[in-house]
Amino acid sequence: MPFPFELPTTSSVPLQQYFDSPTHPSLPVQASSHGSILRAALSSWRSGRKTKLEDIERAAEDYISYLSALEKGVSRQVISGEEVDVLLVKEVRSRWSSMIADSRTERKVRIGSLDAEIAFVLVTLAAIDCLVARVELHRLHGEQQEKDGVTATATKRCLSAHAIYDYLAARAKSSGPSPSMTVDIAPQTLTALSELSLAEANLLAVSKDDPYPMLVAQGRDRTDKEWMIKAPEIPRVRAHLYARVCVAASDHASRAANLLDKGIQDVDIGSSKVDPDLIKYARDTGRASRARACRMLGIDAEREGDVPIAIAWLRAGKLELSGGKANTKDLESGKTSTFTKFKKEWKDRREDKKSEKDGDWGLDGGKAEEGRVLDMLEAKWMKLNNTVNTQPIPLASTVVSKLPSGREFHTNLPTYNPRVLDAQVIAGLRAPPSPQSQARGRDEDTDSSDDDVDRTSTSMVGAFPEDRNGISSRAYY
Repeated sequence: MPFPFELPTTSSVPLQQYFDSPTHPSLPVQASSHGSILRAALSSWRSGRKTKLEDIERAAEDYISYLSALEKGVSRQVISGEEVDVLLVKEVRSRWSSMIADSRTERKVRIGSLDAEIAFVLVTLAAIDCLVARVELHRLHGEQQEKDGVTATATKRCLSAHAIYDYLAARAKSSGPSPSMTVDIAPQTLTALSELSLAEANLLAVSKDDPYPMLVAQGRDRTDKEWMIKAPEIPRVRAHLYARVCVAASDHASRAANLLDKGIQDVDIGSSKVDPDLIKYARDTGRASRARACRMLGIDAEREGDVPIAIAWLRAGKLELSGGKANTKDLESGKTSTFTKFKKEWKDRREDKKSEKDGDWGLDGGKAEEGRVLDMLEAKWMKLNNTVNTQPIPLASTVVSKLPSGREFHTNLPTYNPRVLDAQVIAGLRAPPSPQSQARGRDEDTDSSDDDVDRTSTSMVGAFPEDRNGISSRAYY
């Protein structure tokens, strides 16, 4: 389940004050206008008003195309057959709210370059991909028939986010250290988020043909009537293949957790730290992936008739879920204390409520869901082993070392390239900006509705507080 990023807010950026173009004078003004549209959409989303993610995504894509045109114009590159010349008057100044910084530190960050502005817009675009994937996956609760289409859409979104993060990481590494470096756009952060998105895409590929989580969800739903229909089985060969895919996803998530936890500390980015919830999510995703790999190997062993080895793989999965901290005696005996059962049931009910309300469900990286599946299969196979042909069960630690190497499910990964303005739009930017658009840009620069920008009051002494020009807005006739 992708991480529930909180979309940022941004200040107004009058780009016509920072750039000038002798060949296409309307380019900075139009770029500033599209930035204002994105700013309004993000503010509307944060305030809880009805704004669709698709509208924010469209505004971000339009804005990034104009920012890319400005960046290419500074280097006097050719855009859609025309050479664009842009002069940098002064460095871009804006403010963004961080999406992944620790809440105990300053969440408002100042940036001072066009490259950083582009990076923040693209990071926002990648976060939208993750949120859209979450919305799609939430539809799986109660809609089994749409599983294939929903999973394919969510996988496409995760791969799109991976492509954006990978593109930004390559840009950040090639440009080197910058005074505008923040925790959101640091190369280590972008690499970690790229790894995490690829891990989620691999897990979704496995979830497409994995019927057991849905069986557990149906078993917990008292109103469900589909339990009488036999679930589709996983073919033997694909079970072993999916185990290797889960191991690869675990490797990606583990690298992401290490980069977020340790790699960021080596960068001079002020006092900002990564949100502990994001680090915990990456680490839990890695553990849940290894546990799922153990379950897949257990399914493969059970199909071969080796039930004791299958049970050992399930217990190995529980050991991986706990990070190696599980009580081995209780794990091997298959018994748990009353308090442990009560605590687990309480956590399961809380997770169910989160999924029903579409809140921060899935923040555990799928550990709770995988734990339920392991418990269900272990109870089923233990009953089979005790009644049909009782055999000794190997230790879980002996089978963990037999985990195979990882294998990537997605080989042809997509790449990201910012959208280029077409020739008709570029030709229209040769016209000088209208006085209305210039006045609108000045009004946006002095707009006091954004609390992210520091402004000073110019009211006269003795005037009403809301008056800026020294004349009271309260007129009595």
